[in-house]
Amino acid sequence: MHPMLRAPCDIAETGDWAEDNRAGRELARDLINHLRETESVPAFGGVMKRMAEFGRWGGVEVGFAAAIASAAL
Repeated sequence: MHPMLRAPCDIAETGDWAEDNRAGRELARDLINHLRETESVPAFGGVMKRMAEFGRWGGVEVGFAAAIASAAL
């Protein structure tokens, strides 16, 4: 897997909500930039699938989702 296609579940939570949220936002920014550069938007589905299968909804995932939503608006 390409390093830019990491999912939030690939990042260990620290237990610090703000730090985990920042890590999720950073991960989303990296992914968005990669998808824009490569025009491989379908790869986003794979990241989302892994996120859903992992089933965790903590600070990393919230930060990731917030950054994706912000980019879409």
